[in-house]
Amino acid sequence: MTTLTQDNTTNQSMTKDSILKRMQGLGRDFGKGMNSRPAMAALAVEAGNRGFAGPKDADEYYGSFAKGIAAEKGIEWKATASHEVQVSKTRQFIKLGALKDVDGVKIFNRASDVITRLGNNPENPMKLSAYDAMVKVAREQVARPDQEYSSDEIETMLSKQPEEKDEIEKVIDLYKRMSSLSDKLHKDNSKLDLTNLQDAILSVAEQIRTMDGKVPAITKDDKALAAAEEVLARRAKAAADAAAEKALADACAASKAEEEAELLSDAAE
Repeated sequence: MTTLTQDNTTNQSMTKDSILKRMQGLGRDFGKGMNSRPAMAALAVEAGNRGFAGPKDADEYYGSFAKGIAAEKGIEWKATASHEVQVSKTRQFIKLGALKDVDGVKIFNRASDVITRLGNNPENPMKLSAYDAMVKVAREQVARPDQEYSSDEIETMLSKQPEEKDEIEKVIDLYKRMSSLSDKLHKDNSKLDLTNLQDAILSVAEQIRTMDGKVPAITKDDKALAAAEEVLARRAKAAADAAAEKALADACAASKAEEEAELLSDAAE
């Protein structure tokens, strides 16, 4: 894994433009088949640490890397379906470098050492790639900005096995992936006939309902409709609760009136 160093010479010579140029060069390396993403991550941490980048700059920095890939392959660059995901990962590295109470550079190097050690273990417990493992460490450290993760904590974090999804979660995950694929194919070629795929997606959605699950909202329209339905459901529940409370109050009042009537009757006798 790539590690970072902090020396005065590098500090004096590094600029935002030089970082972006280096990002594009690493993108070209990736386009040649080299595993340059860890080096790109290291550079993003460095940029955040030295004040050349903030979270809002993640798109620009990852964009330089992506444009380098496109240039090496001789194609015109355009944002792909995964662009926002990769920008989000880059943002985590910038945030890690910019932490005030934690040395992000030291954490990056510490995590690199742990990842290398685990990767060299014949029984490597990591289920993530080295790059995605580093993303996880960055994300977790950013979420705990006032206390450094130790090497042991990082190893435990990366060695932890994900919980097995239950059956309904697996079907919902399939629905999400199929929906994302359909959306991507439509964007890439709007004339492509996706009828069979869309029918399959509807079938998976019906399977989710059959298993008493909730079909997740994918599109903006779906999310807006789901939000509206949730509001209506809350209102209906509130109305039902109010009606129940009123019915209980009426029943209590009726019972009290009946008791008072009995007492008056007994007194009259």
